[in-house]
Amino acid sequence: MGKGRSSGTCGSTSQEVTMTTSKLLVVSVLSLFLAASSPAQSEQPSAYPERGTVTAMTARSVSPGMVLGPNQGITASVSRRGYRIETDKEVYIVSERSRKQTMTLGQMIEFRIAKGYLYTPNVKGKENKYRVIGEQMRSAT
Repeated sequence: MGKGRSSGTCGSTSQEVTMTTSKLLVVSVLSLFLAASSPAQSEQPSAYPERGTVTAMTARSVSPGMVLGPNQGITASVSRRGYRIETDKEVYIVSERSRKQTMTLGQMIEFRIAKGYLYTPNVKGKENKYRVIGEQMRSAT
């Protein structure tokens, strides 16, 4: 036998075997990834384990500041809109980052708390983020 391919029916080269093995590996990894992500989609409703009611709101306000000097501008104090959210066990006071009002008085919301922020789902499939500025146990009345 000489150099080159043999004339048999199984004429696979080592490159073809390697490419086929690589393709099978990629398909296996992708199918494992898809199978692992499927249960996460069914668990989406539990991503917001807490429920509460918006019981109070504070308005966003801007108070006039003072002139610092020529060509230095004017300072102003801005307070953000805030909400009081009551659950069965706790009361949260949160501050809104957005200029738009995203919650209404009496609204029932689902939320989660993580690292000092309260997150609620919005209609666009994303989350609204609020800074938690106060938290206390609800009094038993």
